[in-house]
Amino acid sequence: MAWLENINFEKKLIKKYKKIVAIDEAGRGSLVGPLVVAGILLENKNYNIDFRVKDSKLLNSNQREKIFQKIKKTFKFKFVFINEKKIDKYGIIKAEVLGIKKIIKDLKPKLTIIDGLKIKELKKIKNLKFFVHGDRKLFSLACASIIAKVKRDNFMKKLSLKYPNWNFEKNKGYGTKEHLKLIKVFGPLKIHRKTFIKNLT
Repeated sequence: MAWLENINFEKKLIKKYKKIVAIDEAGRGSLVGPLVVAGILLENKNYNIDFRVKDSKLLNSNQREKIFQKIKKTFKFKFVFINEKKIDKYGIIKAEVLGIKKIIKDLKPKLTIIDGLKIKELKKIKNLKFFVHGDRKLFSLACASIIAKVKRDNFMKKLSLKYPNWNFEKNKGYGTKEHLKLIKVFGPLKIHRKTFIKNLT
Protein backbone atom coordinates (compact mmCIF):
# COMPACT_ATOMS: atom_id res chain seq x y z
CA MET A 1 0.00 0.00 0.00
CA ALA A 2 1.26 3.49 -0.85
CA TRP A 3 2.26 5.94 1.82
CA LEU A 4 -0.17 8.73 2.73
CA GLU A 5 1.57 12.08 2.43
CA ASN A 6 -0.98 14.87 2.96
CA ILE A 7 -4.22 15.94 4.60
CA ASN A 8 -5.86 17.45 1.52
CA PHE A 9 -9.13 15.60 2.14
CA GLU A 10 -9.15 16.67 5.77
CA LYS A 11 -8.44 20.30 4.79
CA LYS A 12 -11.70 20.34 2.85
CA LEU A 13 -13.51 19.18 5.98
CA ILE A 14 -11.66 21.71 8.12
CA LYS A 15 -12.84 24.53 5.84
CA LYS A 16 -16.44 23.54 6.54
CA TYR A 17 -16.23 22.43 10.17
CA LYS A 18 -13.16 24.37 11.45
CA LYS A 19 -12.24 21.69 13.98
CA ILE A 20 -12.23 17.95 13.31
CA VAL A 21 -11.02 14.86 15.15
CA ALA A 22 -9.98 11.56 13.58
CA ILE A 23 -10.35 8.44 15.77
CA ASP A 24 -9.04 4.89 15.56
CA GLU A 25 -8.33 2.08 18.03
CA ALA A 26 -5.85 -0.70 18.78
CA GLY A 27 -6.28 -3.97 20.63
CA ARG A 28 -9.83 -4.80 19.65
CA GLY A 29 -9.09 -8.47 19.01
CA SER A 30 -6.54 -9.01 21.77
CA LEU A 31 -7.20 -11.60 24.46
CA VAL A 32 -5.38 -9.58 27.12
CA GLY A 33 -5.38 -6.06 28.42
CA PRO A 34 -6.86 -2.80 27.26
CA LEU A 35 -8.44 -1.41 24.17
CA VAL A 36 -6.76 1.88 23.27
CA VAL A 37 -8.76 4.54 21.45
CA ALA A 38 -6.88 7.53 20.02
CA GLY A 39 -8.06 10.78 18.50
CA ILE A 40 -6.04 13.37 16.61
CA LEU A 41 -7.19 17.00 16.39
CA LEU A 42 -7.03 19.04 13.19
CA GLU A 43 -7.88 22.73 13.17
CA ASN A 44 -7.93 25.60 10.69
CA LYS A 45 -4.17 26.15 10.55
CA ASN A 46 -1.24 25.41 8.30
CA TYR A 47 0.45 22.09 9.01
CA ASN A 48 4.06 21.65 7.97
CA ILE A 49 4.00 17.88 7.53
CA ASP A 50 7.41 16.45 6.73
CA PHE A 51 6.56 12.78 7.17
CA ARG A 52 4.45 10.05 5.57
CA VAL A 53 2.15 7.56 7.24
CA LYS A 54 0.48 4.20 6.71
CA ASP A 55 -2.04 2.15 8.63
CA SER A 56 -0.18 1.12 11.78
CA LYS A 57 -0.63 -2.58 10.95
CA LEU A 58 1.48 -2.09 7.81
CA LEU A 59 4.45 -0.66 9.71
CA ASN A 60 7.07 -2.30 11.91
CA SER A 61 7.59 -1.11 15.47
CA ASN A 62 10.57 1.10 14.64
CA GLN A 63 8.67 2.83 11.82
CA ARG A 64 5.66 3.40 14.06
CA GLU A 65 7.76 4.88 16.85
CA LYS A 66 9.58 7.28 14.52
CA ILE A 67 6.34 8.47 12.96
CA PHE A 68 4.72 8.76 16.39
CA GLN A 69 7.45 11.19 17.46
CA LYS A 70 6.68 13.28 14.35
CA ILE A 71 2.96 13.21 15.11
CA LYS A 72 3.63 14.43 18.66
CA LYS A 73 5.41 17.49 17.30
CA THR A 74 2.69 18.30 14.77
CA PHE A 75 -0.73 17.53 16.22
CA LYS A 76 -2.65 17.64 19.46
CA PHE A 77 -4.13 14.27 20.36
CA LYS A 78 -5.79 12.26 23.12
CA PHE A 79 -5.87 8.56 23.89
CA VAL A 80 -8.02 6.46 26.23
CA PHE A 81 -7.32 3.06 27.78
CA ILE A 82 -10.38 0.86 28.30
CA ASN A 83 -9.36 -2.00 30.58
CA GLU A 84 -10.30 -5.65 30.34
CA LYS A 85 -12.86 -5.37 33.16
CA LYS A 86 -14.89 -2.81 31.25
CA ILE A 87 -14.53 -4.83 28.04
CA ASP A 88 -15.93 -7.89 29.83
CA LYS A 89 -18.72 -5.82 31.40
CA TYR A 90 -19.88 -3.86 28.36
CA GLY A 91 -18.57 -5.80 25.36
CA ILE A 92 -15.94 -4.58 22.92
CA ILE A 93 -18.23 -2.28 20.89
CA LYS A 94 -19.58 -0.42 23.89
CA ALA A 95 -16.06 -0.29 25.34
CA GLU A 96 -14.89 1.42 22.15
CA VAL A 97 -17.85 3.78 22.35
CA LEU A 98 -16.75 4.80 25.86
CA GLY A 99 -13.34 5.73 24.47
CA ILE A 100 -14.76 7.60 21.49
CA LYS A 101 -17.15 9.62 23.67
CA LYS A 102 -14.33 10.54 26.05
CA ILE A 103 -12.17 11.82 23.20
CA ILE A 104 -15.04 13.81 21.71
CA LYS A 105 -15.77 15.32 25.13
CA ASP A 106 -12.13 16.30 25.65
CA LEU A 107 -11.30 17.63 22.18
CA LYS A 108 -14.73 19.11 21.36
CA PRO A 109 -14.66 18.75 17.54
CA LYS A 110 -17.28 20.10 15.18
CA LEU A 111 -16.87 16.91 13.11
CA THR A 112 -15.56 13.49 14.09
CA ILE A 113 -14.26 10.96 11.56
CA ILE A 114 -13.94 7.37 12.70
CA ASP A 115 -12.26 4.36 11.16
CA GLY A 116 -14.61 1.46 10.52
CA LEU A 117 -18.29 0.71 10.06
CA LYS A 118 -21.06 2.84 11.53
CA ILE A 119 -21.60 2.27 15.24
CA LYS A 120 -25.30 2.45 16.13
CA GLU A 121 -24.51 3.29 19.76
CA LEU A 122 -23.16 6.63 18.53
CA LYS A 123 -26.19 7.60 16.44
CA LYS A 124 -27.23 10.38 18.85
CA ILE A 125 -23.93 12.20 18.39
CA LYS A 126 -24.04 14.78 15.61
CA ASN A 127 -21.56 15.19 12.79
CA LEU A 128 -19.92 11.77 12.61
CA LYS A 129 -18.42 10.27 9.48
CA PHE A 130 -17.27 6.65 9.27
CA PHE A 131 -14.68 5.36 6.81
CA VAL A 132 -14.20 1.62 6.27
CA HIS A 133 -10.43 0.99 6.13
CA GLY A 134 -10.07 4.70 6.74
CA ASP A 135 -6.64 4.18 8.30
CA ARG A 136 -5.47 3.12 4.84
CA LYS A 137 -7.10 6.04 3.04
CA LEU A 138 -6.85 9.14 5.23
CA PHE A 139 -3.70 10.67 6.69
CA SER A 140 -5.40 11.65 9.95
CA LEU A 141 -6.89 8.21 10.59
CA ALA A 142 -3.55 6.56 9.86
CA CYS A 143 -1.99 8.89 12.46
CA ALA A 144 -4.69 7.95 14.98
CA SER A 145 -4.04 4.26 14.32
CA ILE A 146 -0.32 4.77 14.95
CA ILE A 147 -0.92 6.64 18.22
CA ALA A 148 -3.24 3.90 19.49
CA LYS A 149 -0.90 1.11 18.42
CA VAL A 150 2.26 2.68 19.88
CA LYS A 151 0.57 3.43 23.20
CA ARG A 152 -0.85 -0.07 23.48
CA ASP A 153 2.34 -1.83 22.42
CA ASN A 154 4.33 0.11 25.01
CA PHE A 155 1.80 -0.89 27.64
CA MET A 156 2.10 -4.54 26.64
CA LYS A 157 5.90 -4.35 26.84
CA LYS A 158 5.59 -3.18 30.44
CA LEU A 159 3.06 -5.93 31.12
CA SER A 160 5.56 -8.43 29.75
CA LEU A 161 7.98 -7.48 32.54
CA LYS A 162 5.33 -8.41 35.10
CA TYR A 163 4.37 -11.64 33.31
CA PRO A 164 7.58 -12.65 31.48
CA ASN A 165 6.49 -16.20 30.68
CA TRP A 166 3.62 -15.00 28.51
CA ASN A 167 5.75 -13.23 25.90
CA PHE A 168 3.41 -10.23 25.71
CA GLU A 169 6.20 -8.09 24.33
CA LYS A 170 6.04 -10.19 21.16
CA ASN A 171 2.41 -11.36 20.86
CA LYS A 172 0.88 -8.16 22.34
CA GLY A 173 -1.84 -10.29 23.91
CA TYR A 174 -3.26 -11.62 20.64
CA GLY A 175 -4.28 -15.24 20.17
CA THR A 176 -1.08 -16.74 18.79
CA LYS A 177 -0.57 -20.50 18.99
CA GLU A 178 1.90 -20.01 21.83
CA HIS A 179 -0.48 -17.77 23.75
CA LEU A 180 -3.42 -20.14 23.34
CA LYS A 181 -1.27 -23.03 24.56
CA LEU A 182 -0.20 -21.07 27.65
CA ILE A 183 -3.84 -20.36 28.52
CA LYS A 184 -4.69 -24.04 28.33
CA VAL A 185 -1.64 -25.10 30.34
CA PHE A 186 -1.64 -22.44 33.08
CA GLY A 187 -5.14 -21.04 32.97
CA PRO A 188 -5.93 -17.36 32.36
CA LEU A 189 -4.37 -14.42 34.13
CA LYS A 190 -6.51 -11.80 35.85
CA ILE A 191 -5.78 -9.45 32.95
CA HIS A 192 -7.25 -11.80 30.34
CA ARG A 193 -10.57 -10.75 28.85
CA LYS A 194 -12.80 -13.43 30.31
CA THR A 195 -15.46 -13.06 27.64
CA PHE A 196 -12.85 -13.53 24.92
CA ILE A 197 -11.37 -16.77 26.30
CA LYS A 198 -14.44 -18.42 27.83
CA ASN A 199 -14.33 -21.23 25.27
CA LEU A 200 -10.57 -21.73 25.55
CA THR A 201 -10.36 -22.86 29.18
